[in-house]
Amino acid sequence: MAIDTTDTADKIAMILGGGLILLGTTVSGIIESFFTEHALEPNGSLGDVVIHTSISPTFRAYTIALGFVVLFLYALYRLANRRLTEPAG
Repeated sequence: MAIDTTDTADKIAMILGGGLILLGTTVSGIIESFFTEHALEPNGSLGDVVIHTSISPTFRAYTIALGFVVLFLYALYRLANRRLTEPAG
């Protein structure tokens, strides 16, 4: 039987970091795909098409990046905490 070694900091980091990543990718992608209308705007004779989205790609990128930063800081915390609590020898 496996021993559960997660503490409160583990659960907060998993929920916050993973939640931000899921919010930036899955949730905003589903909202963008199914619940919003995309406005297409032809750009002259160049053949380019500009798509106007309701959720900013910059917001999505920063949300995902913030989730990774939270998980990275948590990993540094666990690394430092493990080294401080391990007995020498």
